[in-house]
Amino acid sequence: GGGLWICSGTTLYRYHEGQAPVVLDKQVGRRANIMMEDRHGGLWIGTDSDGAFYFDREELTRIPTSDSGITSVIEDAEGSIWLGTRNGGLNQVRPRTISIEGATTGLPVEIIRSLCEDPSGRLWAVTRDGSLIARGAEGWEAEPVTKPSLTRFTCITADPRGTIWTGTTHGSAERRLWAWRDGAVSTWGDAEGLACTTVNHLLVSRAGDLWVAGSNPSTVAYVRGGQLTNLALPASARTAGIRALAEDKNGDVWIGTSSGELLRASGDRVIDEANATSVRRPIHTLETTADGSLWIGYAVAGLGRLKDGKFAHIDRDQGLNVGGITHILADQLGALWLAGDEGIFRARQTDLTEVAEGRATRIQAIRYGDDEGLPSLHVFSSSYGGALRSRDGRLWFTMGAALAIVNPAHAGHDLPPPTALI
Repeated sequence: GGGLWICSGTTLYRYHEGQAPVVLDKQVGRRANIMMEDRHGGLWIGTDSDGAFYFDREELTRIPTSDSGITSVIEDAEGSIWLGTRNGGLNQVRPRTISIEGATTGLPVEIIRSLCEDPSGRLWAVTRDGSLIARGAEGWEAEPVTKPSLTRFTCITADPRGTIWTGTTHGSAERRLWAWRDGAVSTWGDAEGLACTTVNHLLVSRAGDLWVAGSNPSTVAYVRGGQLTNLALPASARTAGIRALAEDKNGDVWIGTSSGELLRASGDRVIDEANATSVRRPIHTLETTADGSLWIGYAVAGLGRLKDGKFAHIDRDQGLNVGGITHILADQLGALWLAGDEGIFRARQTDLTEVAEGRATRIQAIRYGDDEGLPSLHVFSSSYGGALRSRDGRLWFTMGAALAIVNPAHAGHDLPPPTALI
């Protein structure tokens, strides 16, 4: 940025010409030996006897090293940081792509079923016992809103106006859809035409409509201007559980069911798209991307892709070593992240497209977790929306009693191949 980083004593300053030095942190270790600004603008500090520190322009973090005396630091072409120590050899520090948030970080131990982010950046989640929790600057908070004692929530979403929408399960009295905004509560039930007894999935469209999928019986409806409209489902889908909703670039809403039906809601009609695919296995998740593709995650049959009426199936034969896919999220860097009971995988959309359109025969899907010292990443299968792409680009997946948080920027997208030296 044209200024200077300065360490003096245990204090870190930033200085720009003509301005007073700004104190950033007073916890830097004693006798800083060396500083380096990395490609992301973060600062690495090596001290004489207090180890290494990293300042990400907001927070100072101490980095564990094999020795407390740091003598040198450099960044390589892949973004790894190398720290030379006085008596502990050479240390490599790599950005962690996936972190775990669980009981040790303040997350209640209960399994998370569904989560969302409101316009202010606050996270909201529904637990397995139907409780509501929220995560702000101070960590997780239980019961951020008041609800009747018999009400058990199932799923949650937020609209651009800041309204928090929740669905409830059978037995939660007669009000099965709830909305909170500015302290006011609105509910929908039999009197408003809500036909299902359990709300399983919620989706806010780009137009601001709330789409509601329910069961017992299986129904799809939308709320627009405070009015609820039910849509008639094809006969084959009325007994199947709806597992996924996704909106495409044309504003149509795609619907996936537990018995493998693929439906499309266009206007006030629901169209059976079963003939558009060649796979009839339970659908767990749907994701649409800007190129017009609909990506379909199957329970035991890998990945499907539907675009312009053409369907392709990608599974282990094409290098996708993922059996059941419970969640699909697209990042902002051109990759799809596939989560399931075999872990979390990343595959480039361009590679998937090449295989889907017959220009290649295999993809490379990278599995995450083991090489970063994490436990096995078994992602929880939830029909209530257990995955989230937050506004800062991170991806959140439910993992039983924990959350896996993916930072795609640390995944090493499109790195140059290593230079061969002879």
